[in-house]
Amino acid sequence: MVISPAPHHATSRLAVEHTMHALQWCLHRATQLLNVETDDPRFYLGRARRALDLGDVRAAEREAVKALHHDRESPWPLIVLARCAIAEGRAADAIDALTRARLRAPQNGYVISLLETAQQRAAITRLTALSG
Repeated sequence: MVISPAPHHATSRLAVEHTMHALQWCLHRATQLLNVETDDPRFYLGRARRALDLGDVRAAEREAVKALHHDRESPWPLIVLARCAIAEGRAADAIDALTRARLRAPQNGYVISLLETAQQRAAITRLTALSG
């Protein structure tokens, strides 16, 4: 990916967001190519979040699984796995991951909200299947 500098007059928020997105993509791709390994789950979780933000759901899922392998207590790898499942229309997988995440963090409002969203999507899928 070639990053071209914005013209001098283009100091708009859009230009800044475009540049930041391009830089995030470069960082994401560089860490993939370097194939860096560590025991720190935050490293893999960061890569998973970056991949998901960039629309690379498979890479996000792969990195979240690595984070989960290194951290059996945090809900965040499970949350990322659930977000991946939701992005791919796999509500049942999202519900499973979020149910496990809720056991790790019962008071986490984000987990509760995502779980409700996944349950709603699963209900819509069931209703669509019944009516179609």
